[in-house]
Parts: sequence; structure tokens; C-alpha cells
Amino acid sequence: MAERMALHLETGRLAIRPLDPDDEAAYCRFASEGPVAARMVGAFGPNGELRFVSTLDGAEKAAMFRGHLANRIGGVPSRYAVVLRDGGGFVGAIGSYEIDPARIGLSYWIAVDHHGKGFAQEVLRAYCGPALRLFGRRLMLANVEPDNAASLAALRKVGFTDFDPAASPAVQVPADRVFLQFDGTGAGG
Repeated sequence: MAERMALHLETGRLAIRPLDPDDEAAYCRFASEGPVAARMVGAFGPNGELRFVSTLDGAEKAAMFRGHLANRIGGVPSRYAVVLRDGGGFVGAIGSYEIDPARIGLSYWIAVDHHGKGFAQEVLRAYCGPALRLFGRRLMLANVEPDNAASLAALRKVGFTDFDPAASPAVQVPADRVFLQFDGTGAGG
């Protein structure tokens, strides 16, 4: 069986490539900015509670990055840097995590300096279909805070549809989130 390779994707403006150790400073800096840090889960507390990046100290952020750098699904890197093609400036990150043999989760963020430029739709459209195929899954799930209208709109524009987590007890997530699913057949597939 052929070894699966990490994704290397390009759009008109962006390149999506596996995270690299050299990305740590930019990743931690941009992930620490205002709305990104307030929404991004960075760790789990001792009782399993979610800890957002905004509550982590520098060492904890570095540990979060190293965990993302090491994250694999079936031996393949599953966390990616999103950079500008013309010069490589860091824009954000996107990746997946294991849920079960049929599903993966989606995690992504765009640096505050790049909000409002259409990068979220661009990176989602480029990543989601290839990630489903690479990781051999039929469904990708995303969970979003209900007041994150920009992320909800971007996900829906690329083909994500509503998902009821109550119908899937294997998915354990906070009840105060909006859940969406992507099967690769929608607008983004």
C-alpha cells in the first residue's frame, strides 16, 4: 500500500502546507490575538474543561503548538500552516483531528490582520475535500460558537450543513456550540 503524503495545497493567494517547527513564533503570536485567542481551544484543564488560548501562558502556548505539530491521523500530518503565496506571510492554520473511523473534526483560524479578506472561505474550499479523501473519511465536523457569524457564514458557503450532535453520542462537545458537517458533495467539495 502506498504511503499517504501530507497535503500541499495552493489557491490563488494562499499556500497550505504542514506545520513546521519554524512556524512556532508566528503561530503562537497570531493565535494569541483577541478574537482568535478567545475562541480557540488551547488545552484541557485537569477536570477535562476546555481552556482557551487566551488563558494560557507562553509555555502552555508553545506546548499547544508542539502538540499540533505532532498531531497525525493515520501517520499523516493533520495540522497545516496557511501562508501567503507571495512572500509566505503567516495567515493562520487549518487542520483535522480524529473523531472515529468515519469522521474527522475541523479546526481552523485566520490571524486578525487577515480577517475580512475572504481567506477563510478560500482555505476551507481548498482544504476540506482533499482532507476527507486523504484521511479516508466520509464526514468532517466543525463546531463554532453561535456568535461567530463570520466563521458560520464561511463554513456554510463552502458546503457545510447543520449537524445535530445529539444524534451522535460519540461526539462529545460543549452544548453551547453550533455544529456543522461537510461530506464533500456541497459547494466546497
